[in-house]
Amino acid sequence: MPVIEQGLGLVDRVVRRHVAKLEKVGWCERMATIRGDGMLVWLTPPGLDGVGLGELPAVRAPQRFSPQTTHSIHVAWAAAEIQRAGHEWLTRREMALSPSHWGIQVANERGGLSRRLPDLAYLPASVGALPIAVVINEHANPRRERAALQGWRGSILAGQYAHVRYLAGPAAATHLSRVAAQIGLTASQFTAGDHVTADELPSAPPILEDPDGGPGAATPAPLRIDTAPLATPDLPRPSAAHVVPQASISQEFVQTPERTAAQQRLITQLLGHDEPTRRRRWGRREI
Repeated sequence: MPVIEQGLGLVDRVVRRHVAKLEKVGWCERMATIRGDGMLVWLTPPGLDGVGLGELPAVRAPQRFSPQTTHSIHVAWAAAEIQRAGHEWLTRREMALSPSHWGIQVANERGGLSRRLPDLAYLPASVGALPIAVVINEHANPRRERAALQGWRGSILAGQYAHVRYLAGPAAATHLSRVAAQIGLTASQFTAGDHVTADELPSAPPILEDPDGGPGAATPAPLRIDTAPLATPDLPRPSAAHVVPQASISQEFVQTPERTAAQQRLITQLLGHDEPTRRRRWGRREI
């Protein structure tokens, strides 16, 4: 759940309160971690449908320390960083609904081509800009790394993506940058490092102490998490409202203002924001 705190700018107790409400109505499930780092949270089929992602299959209860869960944690923190910077983004599971639009062609070991999707894709703030691909680099095969980078170079030259960013530790980032330079990827087309938006000024929302009532109370954006665990090693980084980056994408990703407003009203009602609770004012009574 710290991922949600980071991405949406909420304090811990507010996140826990909202997750509990969403769990009560069947929109999400959660499990405690063994290390005391918080909880793993994932959306159920009703929850996916409620936030406009009903086409996606619901994830199963994750294994706490499996490689898949670890990878999901890194992806979640990267998405939180993108969200805090104010960009629209998509996960690999969403892009898999339109693989020909988002996938790139990578040479495989059998001499053919395989389609590969980035872990995340987001649109920079500038209007009309091409999407930026984000790849989490974890124990990759050196031969496959080079083939993947060549595939990304081809997609950038074809105008599919503007840039590809690899999230990796210092040693891996240095190696990837060297390979990228060898195959012709320039600094404007490729970066590798610990952060996704380190060179951009984040537009972080204010920290909401009490969204359930009182002056200035605000309603948080709808939670959009495929698997949003809480603890992560190094990468600071959930999810927000579903927004489609390009008009050319297939119809299932189109999010109209009417649908967004309807989803917001439903989530607001579920979280209990229709009638803010009035706080009691404590003071001394004269006897």
